[in-house]
Amino acid sequence: MDQIHQFAREKLKIHSDKMKQRLDTTSTETAFKPGDAVWLYAPKRTKGKSPKLQSNWEGPYTIIRKINDLVYRIQLSPKKQGEGGPSGKACEDNITKEAPKHCKPSREWQINTIDDFTVFREYVHSQISTEPSLSNFDEDNFIEYAKKQAPLFSIITQYSQSSKAQMLQIITKYVDLLKPNESIEDNLGTWVYAILALLEIPLSPNCCYLLREFARKCNIIRSQLPDNAKESLYMPLNLFICIIAIYFNQLDLVD
Repeated sequence: MDQIHQFAREKLKIHSDKMKQRLDTTSTETAFKPGDAVWLYAPKRTKGKSPKLQSNWEGPYTIIRKINDLVYRIQLSPKKQGEGGPSGKACEDNITKEAPKHCKPSREWQINTIDDFTVFREYVHSQISTEPSLSNFDEDNFIEYAKKQAPLFSIITQYSQSSKAQMLQIITKYVDLLKPNESIEDNLGTWVYAILALLEIPLSPNCCYLLREFARKCNIIRSQLPDNAKESLYMPLNLFICIIAIYFNQLDLVD
């Protein structure tokens, strides 16, 4: 087993080095500071209307704090505040009540979870022999399909980074509609885990935003669980919050 893990790590390092080299040749670093006006990438799809005719951006908003190199806290514009946005608050400052104590993971559990995820991710990437090429999937029926059918390795590994990000965005919207005492189903959770394992690093600002949005939705759902909530309800939420916060370095989201 140790030899397999070592082999996976070596293959992942080669893959990561090649990816970094490819990105470094075309990327330019963009830095912002508090007070700068920026546009927020927040794509919204309207059924029956071409995506090319829909706006993917909102704003301009004002940066009030830098969280990390990819994430900034922004001040909602006066227009948005008038529409019900939290005046004087950053768009990420959605206040939720504390989750029941027994629903929150221990530090030891989080460490073990990240170790397991890291090994799994390394192994998965070592088994990918071709560049992802699929970009289209049935967005309208994706949730129903994912709830019934767990992802197949031979298929999900063929989807591009943008497609996996779009899948995560659709799942996030679904999670946002869950009622109290509901959580993420097993098959759908398997899709999320697979998507997280396959996302390429470094993350684009859009992917980073989507991960944070999904983690926050999970936190909201968890906070609405009753004190006697079953493990099957809160464990998937803990799993995804933990991976996004720690593995993907969104440390302000750590439990």
